[in-house]
Amino acid sequence: MGRALWRTLSISQNRDGEGGVGIRVAWILLSLGVIAGAMVWLINYQQRSEERYSRKAVEISEYGLLHVLEKLGEKPSWRGGFPKTAYEGGWYSAKLTPQTQGDTV
Repeated sequence: MGRALWRTLSISQNRDGEGGVGIRVAWILLSLGVIAGAMVWLINYQQRSEERYSRKAVEISEYGLLHVLEKLGEKPSWRGGFPKTAYEGGWYSAKLTPQTQGDTV
């Protein structure tokens, strides 16, 4: 009789353990889903930030180029430059250097 009771308890313990395993698996899958979602959001956020900074850098450099071209339009012999000049939360600098390429200066 003692042996039959042990088997019953053993089977009962296995059934309780199976339910716990299912909950653990569900919990792990939920955790992995949350972690994956957070990673996707973070990567997307970083890409948007990089795009925004890239557009800003292009805008600032185009403004600096426009400033140089404006100076050259006023005085074609101008060969100066600009020190670090602030513009829209960033800065640009310019320096003209003579460079010979074939017959073109």
